[in-house]
Amino acid sequence: MAAGFAMLLVLALLPLFSVRVPPLLDYPNHLARMHILVDAGRSVDLVRAYEIRWSLLPNLAMDAVVPVLARLVPLDVAGRAFVGLALALMAAGVVLVHRAAWRSWSLWPLAGFLLLYNRILLWGFVNYLAGLGAALIGLALWLGLADCPRGRVAAVAVAALVAYFCHLVAFGLLALMIVGVELAALRASLAARRWRALGRDLALIIVALAAPILLWLAAWRPGPGDGGGLAWANPLRKVDLLFSVFDEYSRPFDVAGFVILVLLLGFGFRRRWLAIDRRLGHALAVLTLAYLAMPARLLGGSGVDHRLPIMLALLLVAAIRPLGWSRRAGLAVGLGLFALFAVRLALVERAWLQADRIYRPILAAFDRLPRGVRLAVASGPDAVGAGAAPLLHLPTYAIITADAFVPTEFTYAGQQPLALTLPFARLAATAEPDDLWAGLVAGVAAKRPGALAALGEYDALAVIDRRPVPVLALPCLTTLYAMAQFRLYAVDRTPGACGS
Repeated sequence: MAAGFAMLLVLALLPLFSVRVPPLLDYPNHLARMHILVDAGRSVDLVRAYEIRWSLLPNLAMDAVVPVLARLVPLDVAGRAFVGLALALMAAGVVLVHRAAWRSWSLWPLAGFLLLYNRILLWGFVNYLAGLGAALIGLALWLGLADCPRGRVAAVAVAALVAYFCHLVAFGLLALMIVGVELAALRASLAARRWRALGRDLALIIVALAAPILLWLAAWRPGPGDGGGLAWANPLRKVDLLFSVFDEYSRPFDVAGFVILVLLLGFGFRRRWLAIDRRLGHALAVLTLAYLAMPARLLGGSGVDHRLPIMLALLLVAAIRPLGWSRRAGLAVGLGLFALFAVRLALVERAWLQADRIYRPILAAFDRLPRGVRLAVASGPDAVGAGAAPLLHLPTYAIITADAFVPTEFTYAGQQPLALTLPFARLAATAEPDDLWAGLVAGVAAKRPGALAALGEYDALAVIDRRPVPVLALPCLTTLYAMAQFRLYAVDRTPGACGS
């Protein structure tokens, strides 16, 4: 079992260490923040633009781990190591939950490796994925320490804090899973009016989960520009989003693999060759109800409901146990799943190496920018997306190479320990990526004067879209690097150079 886990983990991590920048949408933005934290005020250019503001808020796992690792290894290696840690925690969490539920080790939960590369990872939500691993480990501790109430509460309280500091939603999922696991016992005590037992069980749950709740209530404050609000998407998307757990780079192959696995699971349950632990089945039911009710936007986070299917899938794998399989049948299923894993991993490796060939000349162009450069970003309507080589946040890499000011760096109140200084916050407000695109590229007359005025405050401009980007014929712009979907210009800031 241990050897199989180690082998699969090494294979799963190979794509991470075959490229310089993993093609995960938000990852360059997060890594740029790590550079600012590592610098810790030594760079005059960074101090002029960014302020570090620590607080006991969630979503800080990468901020706590990567700067420490960066003291030992280069920053890009430390960043990729954190992504690898998130993948390892997810895989380990599935194995440990299965062990705690069924009281035996099994090769079955290694099927969780099939789910490590998914749409949520491609979006770059690595803190959240690390939080899922912590939440699963917390659930395993809750199940495994049932005979030791004090140790159970203490251990789960630590896991709950780790999940919280990874991501608030991950902590919420841990709480829901524990409630689901205890649901039958709570209902039985309520039906029998065993008030003391009911109060005791509720108290244990509350004490184990109390610290993150109190921290969040004490520390969280709504902030301007944090993307707040509450919104639901089309309910039919809930069905479509389930596929995101298997969605990588080859849609035909991913769809076929997903459908085959769903059909095989259904067939296995129908023939009673597979069983689900009753307590984890209740937890799955609670998570499913939460998923159906979850809004798309909540407390400043977007795509909140998009995040739940991967936990549902991981928990389902952990909850299942094969029944009555012969050694031959087990070997055949294992080899089939390993072959599927190997093909999926090969597709990831191919896509990442292709992305690396796209990224390297762009990163080299950033290396040539002067120190402290102000780099504006104009992004098109199709720029947002987790594709094979997402470019939207790649300009923030100039923060790493040139201590640049890039207004698209994440500085959302309540989500990152980073803020813009007042002068640069005002500067960023004049150069919204959508407005720059509208005024400079799309030819929206009402946006052009503001876009040209904003351009005069910056030293460079990156223009990005997933479709081919037209050449900007402005006298103040000099091309530094050009490809179909990405153009980097130097800006002549001489008054009137850009015209009107």
